[in-house]
Amino acid sequence: MGSWGYTLAAGLEYQPGEVILEVGADRDEGSTPFLAKIGPPVVVVDVDPWACMRVRGLGNVVALHGLAEQVLVGFPNPIRFAWLDGHDWPYDGPEYPPGCWDEQERQYRERGQEYSQAASQASHLRIAELIAGSVVRGGIVAFDDTWQTGDGWDGKGGTAVPHLLERDRFEVESVAGQLVVLRRVT
Repeated sequence: MGSWGYTLAAGLEYQPGEVILEVGADRDEGSTPFLAKIGPPVVVVDVDPWACMRVRGLGNVVALHGLAEQVLVGFPNPIRFAWLDGHDWPYDGPEYPPGCWDEQERQYRERGQEYSQAASQASHLRIAELIAGSVVRGGIVAFDDTWQTGDGWDGKGGTAVPHLLERDRFEVESVAGQLVVLRRVT
């Protein structure tokens, strides 16, 4: 639903060659323009060609068009900060009236993508698997629309967070509302 988690990138120290990775270009919440001002190159991956075209106009941004699960295969750059806010999470509950997500779902279906909570989690898990080895020691992976439950994790990063914690030497840096931040420890 759009959080401020991307601002955490400003508090990190970047080494030459390191990048900021943003999966899911800015959609009026200000993430890409903010990240572009920090200093290291920002690599943005988005499936929407218009979103890519819009952020290419910002300085210090390389926009890669396509599904992150495909574009990030063999990603060559060391990552100091990754903002994972890609495949949308279709929220449910009484605060979301019927039809609330119809337009978003239509866009996904037109691109041939599944629009579901399971598809959102599968996308973020695959992205986490692809970038885990590129995140440098002390690097951050931040998941928007993700939260801790009594017995685990839910939202976009609901399967990716436990994967990184169990298999890829990450630990929980913070959990705030629907933002989960992990740090690579070794």
